[in-house]
Amino acid sequence: MELYIWIYLLASVMWAVSGSECQFPEEWRGRWHEGRRTDISINSMSHKGTCIEREGNKYFMLNKDSNNRKCFKCLVFIQWHPNLLQYKESPCWYEESFHHVCNLINGDALLHTLVKATSSPQPCPFQGSYTFSYINGTMSNLPCESPISEVRACADESKFKFAYKRCNGIPGTYDKEVDFQCMATWENGEKYLYGSFSEPWMTRVEDYMYRCFMHSFYGTHGDMSMSADATCQGLQSPTLGSISLKFTKDLNQPRGTCRFTDILVSRNKWRDLSGAWFLEVEAGLQVLRLKSRKTGDVIKYAEVASALDTSTTKLVIKCVQNTYTAQTKTANVLQTDYITYVTDDECKSGYQCVRLIKRDTNILEMYLGDRLNGTVASCTDANFENAKKDLLIPDVNDAGQCSITRKGVYTYQDKASECTGTVNIGCATPNKITIDTRCPNQRRAVASTHTEKVEILDCLYSWTSGSKTFIIIQNGEQRAKCLTFIDTEIGVVELQSDDSCQSDRWTVSNQYINYVLYSPPDACGGSEIQADQNTSYEKPDVEKHSDTISRAVGLNAGHLATIFTSILLLVMFRVR
Repeated sequence: MELYIWIYLLASVMWAVSGSECQFPEEWRGRWHEGRRTDISINSMSHKGTCIEREGNKYFMLNKDSNNRKCFKCLVFIQWHPNLLQYKESPCWYEESFHHVCNLINGDALLHTLVKATSSPQPCPFQGSYTFSYINGTMSNLPCESPISEVRACADESKFKFAYKRCNGIPGTYDKEVDFQCMATWENGEKYLYGSFSEPWMTRVEDYMYRCFMHSFYGTHGDMSMSADATCQGLQSPTLGSISLKFTKDLNQPRGTCRFTDILVSRNKWRDLSGAWFLEVEAGLQVLRLKSRKTGDVIKYAEVASALDTSTTKLVIKCVQNTYTAQTKTANVLQTDYITYVTDDECKSGYQCVRLIKRDTNILEMYLGDRLNGTVASCTDANFENAKKDLLIPDVNDAGQCSITRKGVYTYQDKASECTGTVNIGCATPNKITIDTRCPNQRRAVASTHTEKVEILDCLYSWTSGSKTFIIIQNGEQRAKCLTFIDTEIGVVELQSDDSCQSDRWTVSNQYINYVLYSPPDACGGSEIQADQNTSYEKPDVEKHSDTISRAVGLNAGHLATIFTSILLLVMFRVR
């Protein structure tokens, strides 16, 4: 009996070991698309059976036929790209022979293609705008050349818009605009591309049309053949497929012939104060890319190497011409207007005026003017009448690099309420602003009752313009905002949140900052507010009363611990 138990245990271990060896690679795990099927999971490939043996890229699967009889399949995989897998499979065979079943796969076997559902789009192997003619080989051998079709570039290098034109008298041609996104590229003797077509009515990924291409681009021309379905079957050459396309580069697109301001040299990424988008500077200062990112209220800086890039390119800006007549330099302010050629995320291109104003080494204002009907000799103020001002700062965490010029502990009175308090600028902690607020509690009858709030803000950057000093502030990784010190004509200093910086206004105790400051008799003298950095702390009423009682009896945590220990020892002694 004991022998049978040992045999059973040994068989179980051998089965577990053999099963564990038949595992699909970790990087293949997750959902994949195969044509219109979007529910394929390579964790088990359960729709193909259960893997019982593996040898290299060959997987031996236990399956059942249509009559529910046990049979065996062989799957042979090849991965050309992290986003793409291809495989061939044998017919279901009733003999459990790994090598024999795998040998049943011949060269004519159907080549299946899988594309990862969560794949990151890839830059297309061709860039720019093209015109093209095409042959729909499923219905005709005649090329559709007039009217000519177009491929329009998009801001995102992984996207294009195909605008097909219908040619009279040629079947299989049509008027249609479709969006195309590149998913994978690879080489296997020829150059291949895999991507998806979509139209506005396609609201589900199941509706997307996946296609495989073989391509060859040379100089200003190119050839590309397209498969008839989601596989790569039937592609024989770049000029022979179910649909064949012949491309010609659109040479009317202007190239970058000027350089943007040198302030962009030191930083290759700049973000707006909200952190919702950033400006990426290409080498040579001829091209800017405006990208959006999904971060909510939390700012993720470019220096965090582990963070995945989830940004989407919204606008590509090419410098075409500097308009030096609009260039001024006063009080370290440098303004330059540019004629640019832009391409947006809707694949529309055209000329646009762009104004960049350097406020300081790390402060840049950007205005995107109206789109132009063709090029103009220069940009004027009229081109920016409806332009929104965007304040840009380097896309890095530069807290601690700010130079605060108004250090001191100020008392203040809120102009819009009965709140008072102190503003500690650079005294408690260098390059930090601490706001201590005390407001009457309107919900209680006791007049002395009040709420307290301490706000600690990082100073990122600052600059001065006339009677105003602007400070870019941030609390931890929240959105950056703007504080403004204003020297008034009556000799007092006002502190306001976002006076012309045009960012979201900062609030303390649900009130916008709008204070009158009283200059300190001794800068950074007297008491300093102590609190945890990057935090906002408000004492509840119970805690405030507890603090009052503790101070009245002169007790602290150490005294209480000593008393408690003495009582405990006394009790233990009496028990003995």
